[in-house]
Amino acid sequence: MNRGSNDNSADGFDMYMTPAEDASGLEMHPELIRMVGLRVAGSVRFAVACAFCVPDAGPFGEIEIAIDEDTGQACGLHRLRNPDRIVKALWFDWSGTVDDAVGGVYDRIIAHYRHQEML
Repeated sequence: MNRGSNDNSADGFDMYMTPAEDASGLEMHPELIRMVGLRVAGSVRFAVACAFCVPDAGPFGEIEIAIDEDTGQACGLHRLRNPDRIVKALWFDWSGTVDDAVGGVYDRIIAHYRHQEML
């Protein structure tokens, strides 16, 4: 799934992701689990997509997603490893597919890296 655009590439940063795959909450970063908090466990599902830099296709961590289908919201973060660090997780309105939720996180990540703004 390429969410990249020429506008982002012009700033020297862009990335693309693999299609999202279902994942267990045990695989998610503790910050994402904290953001899920007390939401109804049965209505939240998790997924992960691998991210790669453009144009060199180097690994660029994962995008981890929690989707609350009952409320129509998703929460996601960009997780980098070695060392383990994240771009802050936030809830946002969501509808559509799991890949649409990954796209919502992607949009926030690009804004963060392009402008160094707080998420």
